[in-house]
Amino acid sequence: MIGIFVIVGILAIVLGPARATVDLGKWFTRATAYQSSGSATGTAMAKADFLGGTSYESVCHIGALKTNAQPIIFNNFWQLMRYDRKHHIALAAGSTDQCSGALFVAPPPGVDVPDQDLSAYATGRGLHLGSTYETVRSLYGGTAKSGSHFVVEYAASSWALSITKKRVELPEIITIVVDNDRVSAITVYIDTGAMY
Repeated sequence: MIGIFVIVGILAIVLGPARATVDLGKWFTRATAYQSSGSATGTAMAKADFLGGTSYESVCHIGALKTNAQPIIFNNFWQLMRYDRKHHIALAAGSTDQCSGALFVAPPPGVDVPDQDLSAYATGRGLHLGSTYETVRSLYGGTAKSGSHFVVEYAASSWALSITKKRVELPEIITIVVDNDRVSAITVYIDTGAMY
């Protein structure tokens, strides 16, 4: 019996203290409502918009924010890139046949991630966290909505060159979460499957 306690004690010393597991998937989905509708459609936009710039490449650039730290991957293909501790804003990038980015208000993620001021981060058309729903409608269209919390989606096409240098259409879905008439999350999903 004493031998069992000795073995458990040695394992505790070798393995160190138990770490709490942080479920970043739930944290991310709760803030962004990512794929909450289960559809790949939304209000049609005449022209695509992009997170962090004015082109397809600008969204893809989010994934290039390299650090020396081990990548923090969740939901199989999302990576937590930055967290603004002062404003409680997170920035994530998607991969695996997509070029996606998400900017969202959320409590601290409970993992070590580089700190960066994200308060001025916006889409190419100027939509940022804190914008009103009326601003969303003036930029992208859509119907009037009200309520303390709702989600709206927009669809457009982006264009890029495939690996064979052909111009291909890439479906884009923008998911916007509105809390108390203010944007609290912007997710831009671009399906890049046609490039390969």
